Amino acid sequence: MLLASYSCTTKKSKTNITIFFEGIKKDTIFIGSWAPLSNSEKIDTVYISDGKLKYFLSINELNKIAIVPKSSALSNKKLITSSANIINLWMNKKDKMYINAKVHKNIIDYSVYGNNFSEQHSEARKKFLKLLEKSHQLRIKKSTYPINQRNDSIKKLINEESKKLFFKRIELAISFVEKNKNYEYSAWLLFNVINTNNKEKVIELFNELSSEVKASFWGIKLSKMVNGFKAFRTGYLFPEINTKTVTGKTINLKNYRGKYLLIDFWGSWCGPCIDEIPKLKEYYKNYNSKLEILGIACNDNKNKLSELISKMNIKWDNILSSNLKNDTNNFVDKFQIRVYPTKVLLDKNGHVIKTYIGSDKELFKDMDNLFK
Repeated sequence: MLLASYSCTTKKSKTNITIFFEGIKKDTIFIGSWAPLSNSEKIDTVYISDGKLKYFLSINELNKIAIVPKSSALSNKKLITSSANIINLWMNKKDKMYINAKVHKNIIDYSVYGNNFSEQHSEARKKFLKLLEKSHQLRIKKSTYPINQRNDSIKKLINEESKKLFFKRIELAISFVEKNKNYEYSAWLLFNVINTNNKEKVIELFNELSSEVKASFWGIKLSKMVNGFKAFRTGYLFPEINTKTVTGKTINLKNYRGKYLLIDFWGSWCGPCIDEIPKLKEYYKNYNSKLEILGIACNDNKNKLSELISKMNIKWDNILSSNLKNDTNNFVDKFQIRVYPTKVLLDKNGHVIKTYIGSDKELFKDMDNLFK
């Protein structure tokens, strides 16, 4: 949540958020709220003088709240925020939240009372705190070296550290979910943290969640994601797609049987997707007797897509995913695509061989082995 602009608040007649800060007395507090159902945002700022925040937030639905003391975000005269120094809450209309927050430099350790989901989040966050601190230090390091000033060794170091922290976060999240299958926050972790890089694990852990969690707000969202993930299970028949290409040609996946089929979820706006096109063209030409490619353009514009296809002389079929909710041709929603590019390789009978998340060199190695 970006706290880029705000209105000033000095006094509220009611209070539904109370925070007791340890480590700061006088400070400016940034407060941002987001209502996911209506997709509305509010941003505010409050000054405290006694280490205590008493605030009233008028809400009519579930809101995610982000609270940041300015002093905890300052580093080298820059405002740098991360999960390490943001107090995150989830509030319903009638909730009254109480938070005890210990602030030490750029790190905030806090406990929440007043909402089950927020309490579960603060409990889980304590397990992640050391990792969050390391991630925040890496963010500070990145700010010290702007992208245009990073040499190869600095880029390599930052990328390696980021990757280690990423996988450690997933490891900790899986451990928490396995021990707390009756927590709605476990569904949130599966949806937001573990998700695309561990599809089989997500499906496995989702099946083990309690019925109450599956029926919760995040359980329902997770259920939809899991249904999309099931399409990518190795060895399973990939769901049928019946639609028209951007040139008006009617297709279904059965048209491609007898050859291997690479389905590429991409977009004309996606730099890494476009970077892979020359390599894909090379493989499409060299292995045309064995390989077909189907591009599925996501979150895209038909005119821009058609222009790029013509400009790059792309010969394989491309279809445009609908942006409308509940549309059968909304393939982003149907297959829960969250990373671009995402590719899935099917065998000659339409069964999933392997899924590739992001730009993955393994794809071309695997195709070389298949087509030799």
